[in-house]
Formats: sequence, C-alpha cells, structure tokens
Amino acid sequence: MIDLNKFQISQEKEEKVLKIIKKHKIFLFLYVLYATILLFFIPIFLILYEEFFFTESSFLYLINPDLPIILFGIYILTISFMIFNFWIDFALDVRIITNFRIISTEQKSLFSRKMSQVYLDNIEDVSGTQDGFFAHIFNFGDILIQTAAEKNMFKWHNIPKPFWTTEYILDLHRDFYKNHNDSINNLKK
Repeated sequence: MIDLNKFQISQEKEEKVLKIIKKHKIFLFLYVLYATILLFFIPIFLILYEEFFFTESSFLYLINPDLPIILFGIYILTISFMIFNFWIDFALDVRIITNFRIISTEQKSLFSRKMSQVYLDNIEDVSGTQDGFFAHIFNFGDILIQTAAEKNMFKWHNIPKPFWTTEYILDLHRDFYKNHNDSINNLKK
C-alpha cells in the first residue's frame, strides 16, 4: 500500500491510493535528447570560436586569455542546472487517484510547487484529448477534469493513456455515488 505521507499529503481514514499518474516517459527522453544536443553541439561552436576568432592578437585574448575556459564552465553549469530542473519537473509532477479524491501536485520550478485536490463527489465531467501525430503514436494526451469545487478545472498535460484514465476516473465517480447513495438509503430506512 502506498502512503500519501510520502508525498507530504495527509491521508484520510480508510483512504487507499488506487493509481499514481506521471507525465509520459517520452518527455523524459525528449529532455535527455535536448540536453545531449546542448552538451555536444554547442561546445563544438566554442572550440571553433577559440580556433578562429580567439587568437593572440584579438581584443578578447588581451582581456583574459582563459575566457573560453570560463565561458565553457558557465555553459556546463547552466546545462547541468537545466537538466536538474527537467528531472525535478518530471519526477515531482504527480497525480494521485484515491478512493475518495484526486490529488494533483505540479512542480512549477525548483522552488515553486502547486497542489490541488478534488473529492470524487465534486467531479462533474472528465475529458481527454490527443492532439498530433506523436500523441497518437505514443498514446499520451491531456485530461480536463471539471468540478463543482472552488477550483473548477483541473488540466493535466502529457498524461499516458488519457482515454483510459478518463474512463477510470468516471468509473470511480460512478462507484462513489453508488456506494454513497446506498449508505444514504440505509440511513433513511
């Protein structure tokens, strides 16, 4: 059984985690591909820059002969921070579906996090969309949950199996109302 306290979320009595949803893994691959391009192709430009433009007679060489090494170090630190930020965004964007509620935590940036939750009885509509060629090939898309709560809309981007997930949430919603109506009817008798 998964404990919600691991995600710094208080767990209600008899609440069970049914599903944890993260972004599609293809986006982690795209982040890695992007970082690889930046790590390997831009330094080639720096090497060529040093070969052709940074000669002993140039103005930049007279200011600081170690300038290309300093720029390369700053570049590597920037790319490393960017990769770390990609990983944090991918790893900490979590959607948790329990038997009582849906919890959405989004890591906006390194020091910015947003958490929202909606109880199953407040859900009014759930819809999924897949836009584009790659979304259909890799089976990912967006999910929109409309609620009767204070925050009336949840938007989840790049979720794997969006249509299956929407059906799953609607089934939970129906089961919640079925069980809830049975308990109300038993109280009336």
